Amino acid sequence: ALTDDDVAAVIDRALADALAERGRLLVGTTDVRVGRLDRVSPSHDDALTARVLAAQAAPAPPRLTSIIVLVHDNLALTRACVASVYAHTPEPFELVIVDNGSREDVDGWARELEATYDNVLYLRNDANEGFAYAANQGLASAGGDVLVLLNNDVVVTPGWLSRQLAVLRADPGVGIVGPCTNAT
Repeated sequence: ALTDDDVAAVIDRALADALAERGRLLVGTTDVRVGRLDRVSPSHDDALTARVLAAQAAPAPPRLTSIIVLVHDNLALTRACVASVYAHTPEPFELVIVDNGSREDVDGWARELEATYDNVLYLRNDANEGFAYAANQGLASAGGDVLVLLNNDVVVTPGWLSRQLAVLRADPGVGIVGPCTNAT
């Protein structure tokens, strides 16, 4: 099994390589991160890199991912966020929208979305209960094996979820992952 240090080392090498391609130097990384493991330099052919890349490339058993989107107003951002999730998430997912007391336009749109798609759960608070309350509310209502918290101002890109799921599959000891740039 991969240790946390093993995964961190592979990710650090991939990040260092990507930065070097741009003439930059890696000086430090954070503890919670996901690298673009599909861009590891071919010169890194050690067994650890091979295991991580194999986990990313291997067909994963279908697992439901609950994508929890926290919303407080701003319908335009929320629509862009949800559209990007549907456009760039081929994995099975449910979308849990937690509305923290938004105006009626968000409420109406979210209710219509829930009525249109069978994988949408809409939760509405009458008032803004705060981030932590809404996040816990969404997490408690989620039915997936993997839980993702996503703010409504995020627009995801192709492969956003598959790369993070690959890190989770590479080592059963990994319990949380998160992107470190908007390129992952």
